Amino acid sequence: MAIGPVVTRGYGPSASIPRVVLAGYNAGVAVYTISGITRDHLGVVLPSCTCHLFRTSDNVYIGQMISDAVTGAYSFSVSSNVVQYFIVAYHASEPLAGTTRQDLTGV
Repeated sequence: MAIGPVVTRGYGPSASIPRVVLAGYNAGVAVYTISGITRDHLGVVLPSCTCHLFRTSDNVYIGQMISDAVTGAYSFSVSSNVVQYFIVAYHASEPLAGTTRQDLTGV
């Protein structure tokens, strides 16, 4: 079984969503967000998934975070709305893993 759709676009910022600011962030640089909710193949929320962010062009690992323990929400801050990324998510207590499309951009 794999983690089904990992919603990554159109999910608005919220104070309750954990955020990860990537290394190399400079003050004054615009910040964009890639965020969503980890879900299984039936669309049921999967909380506490480890989410890894990669840059699509060269598969460089950018960072990781754990999705929210209740809502499954995650959010990565990125410095570009042009660079494409993808996310690989794993659920630690069940043998579940999944990936997003490889054309995610910050909004």
